[in-house]
Amino acid sequence: MKSWHQTFLSLAASLTLTTAPLMLTGDAHAQAFPAKPVRIVNPNPPGGAIDIQARIYAQKLQELWGQSVVVDYRTGGGTMIGMDHVSKSAPDGYTVGMAVTPLVIMPALRASMPYDTVKDLAGVMLTATSSIMIVGSPTLEANTLAEVIALAKKRPGKLTYGSPGPGGANHLAFELFKQSAGIDILHIAFKGGAQAYPELMAGRIDLQVDPSFGAYRHVKAGKMKGIAVTSAKRDAVSPEVPAIAETLPG
Repeated sequence: MKSWHQTFLSLAASLTLTTAPLMLTGDAHAQAFPAKPVRIVNPNPPGGAIDIQARIYAQKLQELWGQSVVVDYRTGGGTMIGMDHVSKSAPDGYTVGMAVTPLVIMPALRASMPYDTVKDLAGVMLTATSSIMIVGSPTLEANTLAEVIALAKKRPGKLTYGSPGPGGANHLAFELFKQSAGIDILHIAFKGGAQAYPELMAGRIDLQVDPSFGAYRHVKAGKMKGIAVTSAKRDAVSPEVPAIAETLPG
């Protein structure tokens, strides 16, 4: 099982206008970029893994440019609201977006989209890659993936897991795990990973699936159980958390 979770910045532009700022003439050429505040659109709620990245990039770019860089939260619709806003912004480099896996997954799940992911958005850079981590509530009667599978088979349809919403890499990764293990665990969709954390910590849901760089800090703090990561091998960031492949090869 491969690590699917990837994020990158997308510049609002049509396919033919990806170099639009370079085509400007006269005073526009003489004006150094950025000449005004830059917005990083985050299509996910505050506090989650993508928000951590967005705020780090905003801070570092502001230090580098000496210009204001703000994180603009436009959440909902499986990240489509934020990406739609980016796609309809001027292709001048002043509005960029944190795009996650729903950017490429949603077109396969929906009959129509408010934007064309190929023509209306241009990839700028890869900001990070991460394994996806399955974490458990402190009250969960299981500490390992094998124990989770055994518990789920003992109580089919009774255990619950949370994700940042349907159609994303986190949701699909857990559904693939369920299929591979032959178990039934109820999916509870949240607006974002950060919104599911309190429910997991309080034991109101049993499991959660989220990028490792977001969930692992809570595992280290003892607020969650690190059950497994989706990468083929253990993640260097969380070496004590086993890979799913150690229990379910393939």
